[in-house]
Amino acid sequence: MLMFLAVTWDPTLFEPESTNTVSFKYSNATTDKDTWQQDRLPNEQGFTPLTIYPSYLENRPNNTNITLFLASDDDQIKIGPVFALITAPSTDDEDDGDNDLGQKAGIPVGLGIFLIAVAGFVF
Repeated sequence: MLMFLAVTWDPTLFEPESTNTVSFKYSNATTDKDTWQQDRLPNEQGFTPLTIYPSYLENRPNNTNITLFLASDDDQIKIGPVFALITAPSTDDEDDGDNDLGQKAGIPVGLGIFLIAVAGFVF
């Protein structure tokens, strides 16, 4: 599942004509390949979209913390918020056989009670 975010910044934090790079790093990163970086953007833009792809969580724990960074070409770096990427629990409906009795008995019993209640209101 994709997640779409908007990274925003105050353009007055950097020089007016500078360009900025948005990047993030996993909190437990040990190498530079554990980071993501976007192409340089004009400072006055003040925002950029960020798409979180499922591949960002491959070979990572279910709860992965990421820190955003904003770097300017005038050597200023602003550390942004830390947020957690959490994988959703599996929704695979595996038939374990435990629900068979509930479906076989519960539906007719519930339907029967409903019909008795309707008949009680009508008659």
